[in-house]
Amino acid sequence: MSYRIVIPGLVLALKESMKKLIIILIATLSISSFAEDFKFRPAGLESYIDQPSYEDQIITIGGFEIRRGDLLANSRISEESIDCLGSEQKSIFDDKVFQTSLNAALIATVLHTTLQAPEDKKKHALVGSLIGLGTTKICQKFFSGDDNRLVCALTGAGAALLAGIAKEVYDTGGRGNVDAMDAVYTFVPGALISFKF
Repeated sequence: MSYRIVIPGLVLALKESMKKLIIILIATLSISSFAEDFKFRPAGLESYIDQPSYEDQIITIGGFEIRRGDLLANSRISEESIDCLGSEQKSIFDDKVFQTSLNAALIATVLHTTLQAPEDKKKHALVGSLIGLGTTKICQKFFSGDDNRLVCALTGAGAALLAGIAKEVYDTGGRGNVDAMDAVYTFVPGALISFKF
């Protein structure tokens, strides 16, 4: 008698499982067929054939359109004198020795400030870093380009120095302790962060 109850239950469970399996199979096949349309395909040769060459590109100078090749041919510049890579002028920021020295100074400043400086000096270092970084980033926003990195770094360092001195002048009015080292702790991290970023 128990076989008569178990077998129909198994058949019913098997039918339900088959229905679910068929639904999953249909969903998988339909998703994979749609996914084929969105699959990444590398650019073929046809996409490069339609692109004009460097010499065939049209450029506009003062309202006049001219082919790059014609401009080069009529400019009396020999192809040997054109450096395709360009002569990159290296700045102090690209110098490995400068970057290594800056990193070492920044690490030493952070270690000294966190391990040995009093709480007041830590606050000055944090505020100086934020002022230096913020001023540098604002300067870079207005004066974009790699050639202005030195100007922006000096601006950030100057802002940190000015903030340190201004705080000490403010403290001379009896509002706090006057300590020249507070200005130093404000300036040095701010200057290092300005030159780093």
